[in-house]
Amino acid sequence: MNEKKRIHVAIDGPNFFYTQKDELGWFADPKKIISWIEKHADGTVTSAVYYDALDAGSVEQTSRSKFLKALPHMGYALSTTPLKTFRDEEGSFQQACITSNMMLDIWKSSDNFDAILLVSGSRDFEEVIERLCKSGKEVYILSTPDYISSELHAKVGRGFVNLHNIKPDIAK
Repeated sequence: MNEKKRIHVAIDGPNFFYTQKDELGWFADPKKIISWIEKHADGTVTSAVYYDALDAGSVEQTSRSKFLKALPHMGYALSTTPLKTFRDEEGSFQQACITSNMMLDIWKSSDNFDAILLVSGSRDFEEVIERLCKSGKEVYILSTPDYISSELHAKVGRGFVNLHNIKPDIAK
């Protein structure tokens, strides 16, 4: 009996949000992304994680917080990293180390999947993607040509999936 591939989905929340907001002008349904990858990678999503940053000082009910609370009902575990505030001579800014946490999680769990769909275009993932490819994993990157680094695009080649091309399948 031929078993279906085990697929892991990892979404870089901030990258995904700004790709949709600034590049696409429409929003994707995370639940539909799971259905789309299962159909096109001929496998079953066995794990899906949405990574995001949270400001510990902000407890307001926003559409974003409602979205994050809905993710488990869409099939995603939520992994959050606290935002840290940094100050310099120009003022203050906030930052979180989401990609570092994602890379570690992906690599540590790589024995549990045969294929991965990474929703991000950040160059930070170049090393872990290269290692996954060398270990025989199928790698798909879901992004847009303007939001994926050329280095990351080169690592996945035909595994790059342009969000523009699958809008009818995943749009809200």
